[in-house]
Amino acid sequence: MTMRGVVHVVKKKSYMESLTYKVGTVEPKYELSAAGRRKRSIDECAVIPVTECTEADPSDFQVSFLTCLVSEMTSISPHQGTALDTIIITGSGFEASQDCTEVLVGGKPCLISSVSNTSIECKIDNTAELEIGFRYEVTVNIKSNGFSLPVIPDELQRRFALLPHVSSVSLSSGSVAGGTELQINGGGFIDSDTQVVIDGAVCEIKSLNYTQLKCVTARHTAGGPYNISVTVKSMAAECPSNDCLFEYSEGKTPHVTAVQPTEVAGDTTITITGSNFGDKTAVVSIGDIDLVVQSTTNTEILGSVGHISVGDNTLHVTLPERGFPVEEFKVTGSAVISSVSPTEGSLAGKTMVTIEGNGFVTGDTMVKIDGKDCVVKTVSLSSLTCEIPPHAAGAVNIIVTSNSKDYPSQSFSYTDAATPKVTGIDPTEGYVGDTITITGSGFSDSDNVVTMGGVACVVSSSSTTEIQCVVGKQLAGQYDVVVMVPVKGAASSTSQFTYKMTVTSISPTEGSFSGGQRITVSGTGLYEDVSVTVCDKACSVSNSPDTTSLVCDTPAHSGTGTQACDVVVLYGTLTPITLTGGYTYSDAKTPTVTSVTPKVGVTSGGDKLTITGTEFGTDITAISVIIDGAACVVSTVSDTSIECTTGKHLTSLQALVDVFVASSGKAKNEEVKFEYLDVWSSKDTWGGLDPPEEGSLVVIPAGKTVMLDVDTPVLKMLLIQGGKVLFEEKDVELKTENILIVGGGILQIGTEEEPFQHKGIITMYGQVRSKELPVYGAKTLAVRHGTLELHGKPTPVTWTVLAETVAAGATEIKLQIPVTWSAGDEIVIASTGGHTSQKENEKCTIASVSSDQMTLTLTKALEYDHLGETQTFEGGITLETRAEVGLLTHNVVVRGSNLKDWNDKIEACPDGFDPGEFATHTCFQGRFGEEIGSDQFGSQIMFHQQELNAGEVVGHIEHIEITYAGQAFRLGRYPIHFHINGDMNGSYVRGCGIHHTFNRAVNIHHTDNILVENNVVYDVMGGALFLEDSIEVGNIFQYNLAIFVRSSSSLLNDDITPAGFWITHPDNIVRHNHVAGGTHFGFWYRMLEHPQGPSYTPDICPQNVPLGEFYNNTVHSVGWYGLWVFEFYTPKVGGKCDGTVPVPAVFKNLTTWNSFRGAEWVEAYPMQFQGFVLANNFMAGTEHYFNRGSAPQYTEEGAMVKDTVIIGHLNSANHPPCTKRGIVLPLNSGLLYNGITFVNFDGEKNDNHTCSAIGTVKIVCVCSTLCAGFNYKFKNIKWHNSNKKAYWEWEHQAELEDLDGTLTGRGAGARAMSKSNLFPPQCVDDEEWSPNFGGMICPGDDQSVNFIRMSFNEPEPASLLTKNLRVQNKYGTSVTPFRKKGNTYEFGWMLQLVSGIPHNITFINEEHITNISYHGAFYGLEDGAHVIVQHPVMQDIYDQFVVEEKLDPSRNYSKTEPLTYENSLNGDTYFTSEAKVLTYMISDKPTITSSRKNRRIILKAIKCIYHGCKRPEGGDALPVATGRPKDAKMWSDPATWENGLPADDTDVTIKEGDWVVADTVLPKMKKLIIYGTLEIDDQKDPATGRVREFVLEATYIYIRGGRLLAGWEDSPFTGKLDILLNGNHRTPDFKLNKDDDGPNIGSKVIAVFGGLDLFGAPRTITWTHLAITADSGTNTITLETAVDWNEGDEIVMTTTSFNPWETETFKIASVSGDMKTLTLNASLQYKHLSFEESVGGMSYEIKAEVGLLSRNIRIIGADYSDMFSESFWGSCDCWNADGTR
Repeated sequence: MTMRGVVHVVKKKSYMESLTYKVGTVEPKYELSAAGRRKRSIDECAVIPVTECTEADPSDFQVSFLTCLVSEMTSISPHQGTALDTIIITGSGFEASQDCTEVLVGGKPCLISSVSNTSIECKIDNTAELEIGFRYEVTVNIKSNGFSLPVIPDELQRRFALLPHVSSVSLSSGSVAGGTELQINGGGFIDSDTQVVIDGAVCEIKSLNYTQLKCVTARHTAGGPYNISVTVKSMAAECPSNDCLFEYSEGKTPHVTAVQPTEVAGDTTITITGSNFGDKTAVVSIGDIDLVVQSTTNTEILGSVGHISVGDNTLHVTLPERGFPVEEFKVTGSAVISSVSPTEGSLAGKTMVTIEGNGFVTGDTMVKIDGKDCVVKTVSLSSLTCEIPPHAAGAVNIIVTSNSKDYPSQSFSYTDAATPKVTGIDPTEGYVGDTITITGSGFSDSDNVVTMGGVACVVSSSSTTEIQCVVGKQLAGQYDVVVMVPVKGAASSTSQFTYKMTVTSISPTEGSFSGGQRITVSGTGLYEDVSVTVCDKACSVSNSPDTTSLVCDTPAHSGTGTQACDVVVLYGTLTPITLTGGYTYSDAKTPTVTSVTPKVGVTSGGDKLTITGTEFGTDITAISVIIDGAACVVSTVSDTSIECTTGKHLTSLQALVDVFVASSGKAKNEEVKFEYLDVWSSKDTWGGLDPPEEGSLVVIPAGKTVMLDVDTPVLKMLLIQGGKVLFEEKDVELKTENILIVGGGILQIGTEEEPFQHKGIITMYGQVRSKELPVYGAKTLAVRHGTLELHGKPTPVTWTVLAETVAAGATEIKLQIPVTWSAGDEIVIASTGGHTSQKENEKCTIASVSSDQMTLTLTKALEYDHLGETQTFEGGITLETRAEVGLLTHNVVVRGSNLKDWNDKIEACPDGFDPGEFATHTCFQGRFGEEIGSDQFGSQIMFHQQELNAGEVVGHIEHIEITYAGQAFRLGRYPIHFHINGDMNGSYVRGCGIHHTFNRAVNIHHTDNILVENNVVYDVMGGALFLEDSIEVGNIFQYNLAIFVRSSSSLLNDDITPAGFWITHPDNIVRHNHVAGGTHFGFWYRMLEHPQGPSYTPDICPQNVPLGEFYNNTVHSVGWYGLWVFEFYTPKVGGKCDGTVPVPAVFKNLTTWNSFRGAEWVEAYPMQFQGFVLANNFMAGTEHYFNRGSAPQYTEEGAMVKDTVIIGHLNSANHPPCTKRGIVLPLNSGLLYNGITFVNFDGEKNDNHTCSAIGTVKIVCVCSTLCAGFNYKFKNIKWHNSNKKAYWEWEHQAELEDLDGTLTGRGAGARAMSKSNLFPPQCVDDEEWSPNFGGMICPGDDQSVNFIRMSFNEPEPASLLTKNLRVQNKYGTSVTPFRKKGNTYEFGWMLQLVSGIPHNITFINEEHITNISYHGAFYGLEDGAHVIVQHPVMQDIYDQFVVEEKLDPSRNYSKTEPLTYENSLNGDTYFTSEAKVLTYMISDKPTITSSRKNRRIILKAIKCIYHGCKRPEGGDALPVATGRPKDAKMWSDPATWENGLPADDTDVTIKEGDWVVADTVLPKMKKLIIYGTLEIDDQKDPATGRVREFVLEATYIYIRGGRLLAGWEDSPFTGKLDILLNGNHRTPDFKLNKDDDGPNIGSKVIAVFGGLDLFGAPRTITWTHLAITADSGTNTITLETAVDWNEGDEIVMTTTSFNPWETETFKIASVSGDMKTLTLNASLQYKHLSFEESVGGMSYEIKAEVGLLSRNIRIIGADYSDMFSESFWGSCDCWNADGTR
C-alpha cells in the first residue's frame, strides 16, 4: 500500500444526523403525531448548555451534535497517586449531579465523591485493577451532553498513573526463625512484579491478587520493628506511617525440644513437645505429607500421619501468628514392602505388577527384576505398579530403590503357564482393511490388543484360542504381530504380516521436456506417503490419492528428440515398483516460447501481450499463461501464437512467461521475460492519484518497484518497506527529509554491472530542530533491513600526485598519471608545507583537461606552492615529496540541504591555527582562513539492523560524492555510519569523494569486514575514517586519501584532536593510504582494555590482540603525529584476555614528512617500527614513551626500530624547521635500534635548538627534566651529512650501547654517554656528541665499560627529601640533583654508576644521618654487572641493615669482610663501627630470571631502643596522667634537687618516680632527661596575678619512660610555653644507652620514649575566608566570620592567583569590636580576592583563606645563621620499639 498526504487538524463544527431504528433489516414506519415530541436525556439527566446555544432545534427523528454543549477539562491533579488519593478535575460545563457524571481512568470507573459545575473529585476503584505506573487517559462523561473536551496542552498532564499502596498488615511481629504469614492489604499488587522485603530479607509471596497478598517471613536475627517494604515494578508502595512495621521477636518464637516417634512406616501418631506454641492449631508436615493435627497447646502438638517418603524427612512446623520454630528435626520413613501381586508373569514380559509398602517417591523410584528395568507406571507413597521385562522361565528377585534407599528383596517367577502364545496368523499378507485370524492359547475372552508395526489391528472377536482383527493403515512392508492379553501381559509370538502395493498403468505416457504435464498412476495400495519419480526426478503428487490412483505433475527434463524414462513408485521400505520406459519426453510434445510483446507493463494489469512459439495447439481451453503467479487471460490461440491480457500483479518484477498446454505440459522458455513495473510519474503507481506532493509520506511496500523518472518535491518521508526504488537512467533528483529502508527494501542508483551514467542526486532536507526518527535521527538515509546500491560512473583514478612542483599563482598542474576527470569537476590539492600549513590545502575547479589527461587547467590561480618532486640525499636515499591531488565530484551525489538563513561570512582569524597541545586559540572559527559558517547539520547515511550478524543490511557505495554531510554536536550522526551490525562482509565504500562534512566521514561501529578503498576525504570535522568501540575487526582501509581532517569542538575529545584514521582494534588492515594537511594525526591506534559503549564485554581485550596489517602508508604536513599508538597496546599470542606470551606488533613502511612528529608509541610493547622514512618532522622523527612488559629485550622478538631512515631536513628551499630529535628514546630500557640511517643532522637549528639525531623523551606530568638514564642498544647504524648526533641535557641522561661499532665508530660495546666525572679515563669527550650538554664516548672491544642505573625515593629520615646527592668513586665526584618528577621513583633521585666499583653516596648538608632507609631499583645488571654502594653514617651500631625487597631466610646477608663480586651475592651488606660506612652489594648473582635485568631494593639501616627491636614482654605503655599527685615537687624548691637548683648550660634529670612542677623561670639546659614527670605549672603568677610565660630551652630533651606535661585534656594550658631547641649540623648527636646499643636520637630534638602531653588553649575559629577583596598596599582585612583571635597573633593569608609565593603572613596589630576586621602589622604585598559568581545556574566562590598560626604552646627550632641552608630545624620524634619514628 502507498500512503501519502498531510494531516490538518481543524476545530469540529456542529452537525446533525438522522436517527433510525431497525428490527433486523426491517425499519418501522414513524408516526410522530401519535406519540408527540419529547426531549428526554439518559437517566433523566437534564441537558446542560455550556455556553449559550443558538443553533436550531433538530427536526423530527434527527439528533443535533452541538459544540455549545461541549464541556471542558482544564486541569487534573495529581498526575499520579494511589487508590487512596483523591483526583481533582477542574473545568467548565460539568453536571452537578453524581448520577449524571462519569469519570473514567483508562476506561475504568473513578468513584466520584463530589461534583460541581467546575470541579469533580474521585478516587480510583481498586476493583478496576489498573496497571501500576501506566499513564492512563482521564475522561469525563456528562451523560446528558457527552464526553468533556480536554483543553490541557501537555498530553501527559491529561493522564493519571496509579501507584501501589498498602492499607494494612495483619501482624506486627513474629518468629526469628521466619515462617510468619503476613496478610498485606492494599492495591496495585501484580503477580511476578511485586516484592516484599523486611530489613533486607525477602518475605516470600505465597498468594496474591490485586488488593491482597500473603507472604511468609524469612529467618532473621531478633530486632525491629523494621519497615515492611512492598515494591511493584520497582515502585515503592505507599503505607501509613505505623502500619507497615514488623518485629522479629523472641517472644513470638516457638521452640521444639522433642519429636516422638522418629520413624514412620504407615499410620502413626506423632507427638511434638516444646515451648511457645501458642493455642492456635499448628500446621505440621513431614516432608511433603501434612500431619493431621488433633490438638495444640503451648507445649505440645499431637497429630497423626500415614505413609511418608522413605528416608529422612524434614519436620515442618508452622505456628499461626508466630511462624517457624528455631530448631529442625528429621523423621525417617521406613523402607517396607508389604505385598507383591501377582507373583508370576509372562516370559514375554508386559505383565503389570503391583507392589505395596511405604515411602515410594514419585519421580525417584526404580524397580529392577533380575537387574532389568521393570518400567514404573504409577507411584504413590503406599504402592507402585510396573511392567515387567521379558525373561526366561525361573525365579527372580525384585529390587525396589526409592529416594536412594533400597527396599528388602522380593520374589517373583517367570512361568510358561502364565505366558499367552501366538501359534499362527491367516492370511500373512494383504492390504489395509483386510481381516486376519490369530490362533494360539492363553488369550482373554475380551480386551485383547493387537498391533503390527505399532499400528492397531482393530479386534472384532476374541476367545482364549483365537482373535480376529481388521488391518490398520500402515506403510507397505513386513511387521511383527504383537498381542497383549489383560493381566497376563505379552503373548510370545514369531508371526509377521506383510502390507502389499501394486502399480498397473500410467496415463498419458508422453509429454513436454519442460515438464508440467499431469499424469495418473493406477494400482493398489497407493496411499498419501507414496512418491513417484520420472527419470529419477520427483513427479510432484498433486492430489490425496485413494488406494487405487494418484495424480502427479511431471518434472522438466533436459534433452531433445524423444527420451523414454522409467517411472518408479516408492512406498516406505517396500521394494520400489518400476515401469520401465513408462513415460516418454518428446520434442513433438514440447511447446516453446520464443518472444513476448511488449516486454514491460504496469502492475495494475490490462496490457495485451502477444506470445510467439510452437506446438501451442488450437484449443483455447487447454492453454494457460502464468507470469510469476499472475494469470494472463488468453483470448486467442494458434499453434504458434497466443494473445492474452495481463492480470494485476502485486509487485514490480521481471519474470519468465510460463505457458502450459494441457495435452503436453509446460512450454520450453529459458529467457523470454516480462517485467511488471511502476514509474513515479504515473497515476497508476499511486492508485490513480497524482504523484506525491511536497510534504508527503511515501511508502513503497514489499513487491513494489518504482522507477524515479522525474524530480520529486521535498517529501516528508520515503519509507521503502520491502519494495524497491531505482533511478531511471536520466538526470533526476530525489528530495526528501528522511529515507528509511526496511523489510528487505532496496534503494538503487545504477548497479555494479551497469553503473549510473547521468546525474543522480539525493538531497536530504532538515535543520537542527527537525523531528528525529528513533535510533536514526533526522535528515537521514537509514537502512534497517535492506540494501543501498549507489553506483556512480567509475573513476579508475580517484587521486594521484603532482608530477612537478607548482608555484603560487599557477593555473595549471601536471599529474603523475593520466586521469578521466572532466572540466567542471572539483579537486583538492594537499598542502606540502610544515605542520601548521593546513590553510595551504586548496580546493579547485577544473577548467579543461589536456589530451593526454595528465595536465589540468584550473579556473583560478593557486594561492600556495605545492611540492611535486623526488628529493635525493647523501647515500642515494630518495624521498617522494609530492602533493596529492584528489577528485571530489562525481555524477551520483548524496548531500544535505544547506539552509542559507544559517550561513554567514567568517573572517580569517588573525592568529590562525596552532596545533600545539597547550596552545591558546583566539578564534573558534576562521582559523584556516575565511570561511562560510552554516548550521553544520548535514545528511547522514546509516546502516543499522536489529540484531548483530543478521545479514539484513547491505551497502554498496562507489564512485559517488557525499557533501554537506554529518551533524555537529550529535553522536552517531555521520556521513556514512555502519552502526552495530556485526559481520557485513561484501559491503563497501570505494572510489567516493567525501568532503565538507561536519562530523567525521566513514564511521564503523561494532561492524566487521567493511571494505573502504580509493576514497578521497577532504575538509572533515573530527576523525575521518573511524572505528568506534574497539570491537570492530576485519575491516580493510586501502588506497584512501584524507586531506584537511580538522579539529572539531562539537563532539568527543578524540575529535578535538582528530586523526585521518582512528583505529581502536588492531585486527584490521590499513595499507597504501595517504593523509595530508590535517590538524592533528595521520593514523591514531587507540586500543582499549575492553570494548566500550554498547559493545562492552569483559571477554574481549583489544589491547592483547595482534596487529592485523599496517603497511605502506604516508603522512605529511599534519599538526601532530604521522602515527600515534596511544595509550596501551600489549599484543599477545592468540589475543585472548588471559594471554601471556608477547608477540610483536610490526608497523611497516610508514613515510611521514613535514609533520610535528613522525611516529610515536606510548605504553606499547612489544612494538616494532620497520621500514619507516621520517623526514623534516618538527619535534621528532620517531618517539617512544615506554617499552614495558616481559617481551625479550634488545632482540627482534621484542621492541625494535628497524631499517628506518630519519632525515633531519629536506633539501628543498624554504623547507620547514628541521627535526629537533631524530629518535626520542623511551623512559626505560630494552629497545633495539637496528638499521637506522640518519640524514641531514648537520647543525641546522629549530627554535634555538640544534637539531640532533638522538634525544630522550620528556613527558608532561611524568618527567620533563632530569629524565631517562636507561640503556639503549644500536647496530647497523649509518650516518649521512650528520655531525650532530645526540642532544644531551644533563649528566645521567642515557647509555647508548653500540653493539657493532656503527653508532660511535669506537668498536663493539662502545657507549655514547652524557658527560660525567664518574666515568673512567678511557671515556673521552666527543664534539659530534656534544651539541648542547657535553657528550663522551666510552670505547668498546676490550676497553668497554658497563653502567648501572640507580633510582630511589621514600627516604627516611624525611629531612633527606629535596637534598642533592654527592656521588664519589675512584674516578671523580659528581652532584646528582633531587627531582620531583621522574618516570621511576619520582620525588627522589636517579643516577648512572660505573659497574664493578664502589660508589660513595651522601646527602649534601645531611651528612649527620644515623638511621637511613629508602626504596629503589638498579637497572641493567647483565653479564657480571655489579656495583657496591656506600653511605657514610654517624651511627656505630645497627640492629637492622638489609637491602633486598624479599629476604631469603636461609641466607646470611651480613658479611664480616669487605664486599667483592667474588665473595658476595646481591643484597649482601657490610658495616663496621670503626669505618661507619653502610655498604651493600648489587649484582646479577643469584641469576636474574626476568627478561629485564633489574633489582628492586628496600634499604633499611636502623638502631632500635630495645635490643633486637623487640619490645619487652608485657609492653611499656605509659598510664594516662589524670592529675597532679599530692607529693609533687616544685622546681623552685632547692630540696627537689640533690645539688641545688639547676643552672644554665647543665644537664637536668627528672628521676623516675618524681613529679616535678616547673613553677619558676627555667635554666637553659644542654640535656633534659625525664624518667619521671615534668609538669609546666598553669597557675597564675602570685606576684603579678597573670598567667605564667615559660621558656623550656635545651639541646636534647629525652623523655625516657616519663612524661612532659602542660595542661590536661579536660583543662587545657592557659599560659604561654615555648619549647626552644638549640643546635646545628655540628652539634654532637645524643647516643642513648651506649653500653646497651641504644639508638642515636641526634640533636635539637625532643625524643619521646614515653609521654608528651601538651594541651594548648583551644581556639573557636582556626581559619575562615576574606569577606571582601583585600588590595595590595592595605593593612586591614575583613573576615567572613567573627574570630577569637588576639593582638599579636600571627596569621597566614593564601594566594588567590596562580603564584603560590603570593601567600603572606602577618601579625595582628588590632581587632575590631565585631571581631571581623583585623589591622595588620604591615601592608599587603599582593591582592587577595573574595567574590562570588553564578554561571549557567551554578554558583561558585573565590575567596582567600585566612588562618591562625599562633598557639599558646609552641615547639621552636632555635634560629642560627646557617639554618636555612643546612635545613637543620628542630624535631619532635616519637619512637617505636623497632627504632622507627
